[in-house]
Parts: sequence; structure tokens; C-alpha cells
Amino acid sequence: MVSEGITDPKLKRSLLDGQASDDENSRNKAFLMGLHHFNYLAPSPKTTTYGKRWTPSIEQSKLSFFQAVRNVDQIKDKMAKRQQFCDQHEIKYHPIIFEASGYFFVAIGNQHYECDSSIDALDALLKIYDVLNIPFPAECSKVLQLLQHIFFCSNSK
Repeated sequence: MVSEGITDPKLKRSLLDGQASDDENSRNKAFLMGLHHFNYLAPSPKTTTYGKRWTPSIEQSKLSFFQAVRNVDQIKDKMAKRQQFCDQHEIKYHPIIFEASGYFFVAIGNQHYECDSSIDALDALLKIYDVLNIPFPAECSKVLQLLQHIFFCSNSK
């Protein structure tokens, strides 16, 4: 079940409602949340930081491409935390999808762009990686490579 491992009761209820919903955006959100669990099946590879090897945790993997927030104002705070994490682990800064109260945004740097649906946000995310020639971060590279292959029929970078 997609909701296993989600500890926030409100988020878990939202996900379960989305899976059973007739609303396309709710089902798409459930799809994105399900992608989080792909990290359990395809763990992130080890990477090198400051001369030390580290393996991103599943939680780090989840937060590296999709985050649910309570409101749009939290996006800047989450992006600042992500920037600190990227700086600490010498990871190139990259775009992330945010969901806030049923609205979807793709954020990179100090900019965030509203998308019509979760699938549009996913499409924009992958296109940003491609156009700006940003390598997929180690934490979510397996998920993004799979999506790139499925949606765009192209090989990963």
C-alpha cells in the first residue's frame, strides 16, 4: 500500500482519499507519493562528499524531488533547508515539486512556478533538468531516470 511508511496522519488520509477519488489531481498526487516508495525498491547509490562516502537515506531521497507543504509560504523555508543540504553534501542545486493545498509548484533557486496538475509539475521538473543540463541528484536519480525513460523515452544523463 502506498500509504505505508507515511507518519503524518493528515498526509496519510489525504493520500488514501486521493487513491479512491474520482478527482484526477488527487489520483496524480497519490501517484507522486507512490514514487516515494520506489526508493525502497531501488536504493540510492553511494556518493562521495568531503572525501567520505555516504548513502542518502530514504527520507532524503523522498524530499529531493517531491514535498508536501501546508501552504505556499513554506516553500521558501523548505527551499532554504534544501539549499543548506545541497551545500553540505556538495550537490548541485536542483528543482523540486511542492504540493500545497492541492496546488502544485516546481521550485528552483528562489523561484517557484505554479502548475495546473501534478503531472504538469512532473513534466516541468524533467524538462528543467533537461534544458538546464542539471544532473539528477544521487538521492532520487533512480526515480527520475525511470520517469524520464517512461515519459520521454530517453536515456538518462
